[in-house]
Amino acid sequence: MIWSELNHPNILPLYGIVDDFGGSTATLTSWKENGTLSSYLERSECSLQVNDRFSLVSPLDPVIATSRLTASSNILVDEAGKALISGFGFRSVSRYDDTATEIPLPAPRWAAPEIYIHDSKGQAAEFNTACDVYAFGSVTYQILSGRIPYHDLKTDVQVVLALLDYRKPTHPTDGIDHIPDEYRMLLQECWANDPEERPSINQIEARIEAFQCDALDTTEAKAR
Repeated sequence: MIWSELNHPNILPLYGIVDDFGGSTATLTSWKENGTLSSYLERSECSLQVNDRFSLVSPLDPVIATSRLTASSNILVDEAGKALISGFGFRSVSRYDDTATEIPLPAPRWAAPEIYIHDSKGQAAEFNTACDVYAFGSVTYQILSGRIPYHDLKTDVQVVLALLDYRKPTHPTDGIDHIPDEYRMLLQECWANDPEERPSINQIEARIEAFQCDALDTTEAKAR
């Protein structure tokens, strides 16, 4: 398993695999004080400013090329507020290839549409870095807004139908979950329908560094 060979400060080590865990196989990692990203955002919603939220995002972007990040439930937050990838779990939704082999699919709320959309030959896209960039955009959306992608849709079936229609998550326009325009533009680029039009890992890192520098300059200017 590739995960066992990974060594990164934002990826938790794999301790083992447990069979027959509630009728399925589960991976074993350490637990962190602040729980999952979703629960952390719910508890801290009123106290986290946009810059605080983006500090959760920035450590994750260098590792998405290898993480196959599929949902915010695979991210834990430690006592220092550091985001850590705790798994690369796939949902029970599956597709089959030409050899009738079952292929697990990622949670649709964070997944790139090409994973679910077949081309004229009946083939769906392979998982690649462009899919990870799309998932990174979805996790970033949740961190900045405090809402899961497609929060207005109740079921995964509805989300898949939205993906098939290339519909994107709606952006909150006011209140505490408002996403600033510059961050919203980055999300839209990560969610480009054409995978080749999505930014690279290096481009994402550069954009986030620029956001952080601008935020620091603004904070220092206000302090003068």
